[in-house]
Amino acid sequence: MSLVPVPMTQAELVEVLEDILSLVKEGDSYEGNISWQMPNMGPGIPDPPREVYAEVKAVYRMGNSMGQGGVRMVGDVVADT
Repeated sequence: MSLVPVPMTQAELVEVLEDILSLVKEGDSYEGNISWQMPNMGPGIPDPPREVYAEVKAVYRMGNSMGQGGVRMVGDVVADT
């Protein structure tokens, strides 16, 4: 299984970053990762909608201060071929 980036607006990206920041400030997230990049553009690839700011994928732990916690995944999970 792989995590594939999803298109987001700038506001959506900021929301994810603020969520991660709040968890880190609270001492409630001990590990994770996030990446964002310009939308995939090039010959033969249709232009992304104007509102798409970045393609984003992230995985980070949350809820750890109360025990086992969980994981939030941002992106599409696809089967490896």
